[in-house]
Amino acid sequence: MKVKVTHTIDVNEVPKFVNQIVADCRFILEQQCSKMDVKLHDVPGTVEEFKYIVTNLNLVQDKIEDAVNIIVGWSDAVNSLPADITKSLETEEQEDEDV
Repeated sequence: MKVKVTHTIDVNEVPKFVNQIVADCRFILEQQCSKMDVKLHDVPGTVEEFKYIVTNLNLVQDKIEDAVNIIVGWSDAVNSLPADITKSLETEEQEDEDV
């Protein structure tokens, strides 16, 4: 079962937050790819494993959609800020990337 939750973070933390979502998606995809093995001697087991993989791929799809929604919301928020605040955010992001 999946549930949607809200999570409040500082606008400066959004890029890191989204990058973590993307990293989680990559991890899940790598795991699921390693499980994709057709076992002709165990068709029912293979079918069940593939159903489980599809469930996890659907989770990745949901996470990607969440990331897109977060990015759009972040962009709207940042672009609606006064120029001096936006410049400050860009400076903080650059400092984070330099670390």
